[in-house]
Amino acid sequence: MPTGDVNYYNGLGCQNQRAGEYGEAIVYFSKAIELAPNNPDFRFNRGWCCIKTEQYEMAISDFTFVLSKNTNDAESFYNRGLSYQRTSDYRNAYSDFSEAIKINPNNADYYFNRGIVNCGLGDKTNAVQDLETGLRLNPHNEMAKAALSQIKQL
Repeated sequence: MPTGDVNYYNGLGCQNQRAGEYGEAIVYFSKAIELAPNNPDFRFNRGWCCIKTEQYEMAISDFTFVLSKNTNDAESFYNRGLSYQRTSDYRNAYSDFSEAIKINPNNADYYFNRGIVNCGLGDKTNAVQDLETGLRLNPHNEMAKAALSQIKQL
């Protein structure tokens, strides 16, 4: 095993990520980060795996790092927003989903998740508006349809 080879560890991380072995992927991405601490790609990949393994604080840290290098990364705002959402930090989740929407207003998932967060914040009107926007962009999202129906019944 070539110790000290950042590409080797990143490659193993990617292989494990593709195989759904997220915990192992985190180990390898962490080794790559030790060797190249300023590489945002390694942090993005590890953060994504952290979401999959419910390690939300580490995911938030990784995506915050990525955003410190590129403030125009909609996917990093979205992923950090997911992490905040899953820790019930709806205000920060709302902020990150809103930033993702500013950068890429055509992604239905961004609106769907902001709609769910709006509901968590008690803002039914904006929750409905976001879910309807998301459904205009992706009319096949069954989860959004169900959420919209439930929120309208509140």
